[in-house]
Amino acid sequence: MKKNRNYLFFITPGFVVYTIFAIIPILYVVYLAFTNYTGMGKADFVGFENFIRIFNDERFTPAFFNSLKNNLKYLLCVWFIITPFQYFLAYFFFIKIPAYKWYFYPMSSAARSSAFLQPFFSTRTSVS
Repeated sequence: MKKNRNYLFFITPGFVVYTIFAIIPILYVVYLAFTNYTGMGKADFVGFENFIRIFNDERFTPAFFNSLKNNLKYLLCVWFIITPFQYFLAYFFFIKIPAYKWYFYPMSSAARSSAFLQPFFSTRTSVS
């Protein structure tokens, strides 16, 4: 009995694109995290030295924790502001309130919310 595997024609292009643009870069970044590669020359394996330096070096520690804090702020905004707002809008359009015909918003709500909240989370520095 021959099995019908037509679904592979639909799955394969997405899998290939996802592998090329998501999986391979992630694996390459993990590889680079354990080397001292500067963008030119040879990449020498240094193990966990880069990770130890992030927590012990005076130059890198403040920047690392500042970026970690900013990422956590963004994550919390996505979880508690943007996602509930998108669920509300999806429900709003699902129940077919008459305004849904002229007010299409869900596709751009995340970008608009991020752009609106960005000034509150960025620090201003002056160049003198």
